[in-house]
Amino acid sequence: MHAVPKDPARYLPERKVGAAGAAGAAVTVLVYVAGVLGHPLPAEVAAAAVFLVATAVGYLVPRRRDDVDQEA
Repeated sequence: MHAVPKDPARYLPERKVGAAGAAGAAVTVLVYVAGVLGHPLPAEVAAAAVFLVATAVGYLVPRRRDDVDQEA
């Protein structure tokens, strides 16, 4: 028999992490579309763009209030 976690939501990533991952994926798709449209980017530039946008979004998105309250 498996143990059921008391709060399954605590195993989900924080909102900041999800937003940063989604932003990185969106930039990756934009880089692909740019290549398809005839504007290929060097791999280094594409990787830097993904990193910078994902980091910025992860920094700017606030934590959930209940996550902050649980730490106190």
